[in-house]
Amino acid sequence: MKEELAGLGIDYEKWKADLWEEMMIQRLLEREVYRRVSVSSSEVRRYYQAHLQEFEKPEQVRASQIVTSTENEARQALELLHTGADFATVARAKSTAPEAERGGDLGFFSRGDMPAEFNVVFSLHRGGTSGIVKSPYGYHIFKLVDKRAAGKISLEEASKEISEKLRHEKEDQRYKQWLKELRS
Repeated sequence: MKEELAGLGIDYEKWKADLWEEMMIQRLLEREVYRRVSVSSSEVRRYYQAHLQEFEKPEQVRASQIVTSTENEARQALELLHTGADFATVARAKSTAPEAERGGDLGFFSRGDMPAEFNVVFSLHRGGTSGIVKSPYGYHIFKLVDKRAAGKISLEEASKEISEKLRHEKEDQRYKQWLKELRS
């Protein structure tokens, strides 16, 4: 360890002292700030009710794509799909996109998360494939894998995220208050 640090131009004793100081500061903050902060379920519920718009989730789709640099390559890939070839296999073999190694899987996304050309996916039925779609990135063929309807995230689903957000806000407030107390 000493040799490794020396190779990086770091004095071992200074590094050890800095690490010790950092650990002591963290322990002090834990005792004086973090342990004194708690978030109740009623606070979580109040936050959820006051910020309902944050928990609206739009319609989402999970899609895969094949991207080629020429229209002719896209036609060849589409012909393979029409003859019954597996979309993921064709994507791995023909697509130039980074997600080709995952069979073209783009994961879930909402309208507006991707370029406008991708919106064709929202009109497909599950398992359906698009025709050839031109974009600045090349020629795409899309397959709709799954759809999630728009809706609202329930309090139960959102409570952990809300609790963490409120805890961080309270810790920040408590930390500032603690510093103010120390200064006075």
